[in-house]
Amino acid sequence: MQEISDGLVDTVGGSHIVQGLSNNLFTNVEFANGNVTVTPKLAEANGAQLGWKNELIISHPGTFDPSRLPLVDLSQLYPLTWEDDTLYEVTVELSAPDEIAETNPPDLIRLGMDPPIQEVIALGIITPSLARAGTPKQGAPQTYRAFVHGNSRTLATLENFDRLRPRMDVIVHEDLIFNTNPANLGGITLHNMTVRKVRF
Repeated sequence: MQEISDGLVDTVGGSHIVQGLSNNLFTNVEFANGNVTVTPKLAEANGAQLGWKNELIISHPGTFDPSRLPLVDLSQLYPLTWEDDTLYEVTVELSAPDEIAETNPPDLIRLGMDPPIQEVIALGIITPSLARAGTPKQGAPQTYRAFVHGNSRTLATLENFDRLRPRMDVIVHEDLIFNTNPANLGGITLHNMTVRKVRF
């Protein structure tokens, strides 16, 4: 999926969803030039900027209409067929949208895949550590990869249970032990998301 658009507005060309648990009270979401950028809303209190303190933002492919809940076609949200004993490579291209995103990035980036039955959840974690070395920089997007083994599908009565979706989560939590700043001021830009089968 090379062109990222708001799945609630544009369902053409591999649309994506960005879900913030705060219902965008604390998060700016911008779709532009086939990319999506999420940044904290920088409200001020007592002269200090307040960014993200506790936030979860999930990016995944699919078309989604909340008015259809709970009757959602899972094949629209989980676009990949789950093949037995297959190794998948999930790749995202990320960059820091501005200088503050380099020096004050989100606390965690999780990358991987999951199915609708939540039986196989594989999410690798990327952190900035104390040296801010692990998260993206400005300029050209950097590549991040996770490998997911699908194991064998099991029996389920749910229609289209045997499907997978790639996903990337951006997580901020003020109580993380390595979090030296209780409010995160920097965001992240997702340029594309790709899944490949690994052949030996």
